[in-house]
Amino acid sequence: MTSVIEALIWHRSAAILMLIMVFNISCGSLNKSLNHQMRKNICAAARDVILNTDTWISNVRYGFSGELENRAAASLRVLLKEPDARSIFMELLSKAPPAGQLYVLCGLYRIDRPAFSNIVGHYLTLTNTIPTIHADVEWTERICDIVRSPRVNTDRAIRAVLAPGETLDDWVAKNIRGQTQFFFVDIEGGAYTSRFLDQQN
Repeated sequence: MTSVIEALIWHRSAAILMLIMVFNISCGSLNKSLNHQMRKNICAAARDVILNTDTWISNVRYGFSGELENRAAASLRVLLKEPDARSIFMELLSKAPPAGQLYVLCGLYRIDRPAFSNIVGHYLTLTNTIPTIHADVEWTERICDIVRSPRVNTDRAIRAVLAPGETLDDWVAKNIRGQTQFFFVDIEGGAYTSRFLDQQN
């Protein structure tokens, strides 16, 4: 009698264990499916931000006290995590408004420098202006001047041109001497890419 009861208990335990395993596998597949769908939704939202970006914002955060987030820069970071980021960027270059395209250029600078080099020359010819925001100052600037700063190096201020793999913070540490010297940034030199992707503020 005891052996019969033990057998029943063993079979029941085995059945419960099997159900738990099946449930866990199902939950794992469901979670994977949900995660995949969530990632697609986040990517689609990031694409929409770039497609609707009509103002160039030069910092990760802006406003009087930096209370506003640059959604285009945040979207750039999201899209760079996608395995097909390059093809996404190339599509956005043909569909986004000019300001959105400039953020895409920053992404290409990071993941495909040859493609960036082939494309950037076109933007250096664009003299039309777009709305810009620097900190809390609204302005308009020529597209070509955002891509390559028109300012000339002086003893007081120099253009930031980053070496491959170098961050803007690294460059500043090597090239800026104290608080009396300043620097200016643009897309072609890589400074905006590093500011948007490597810095938090």
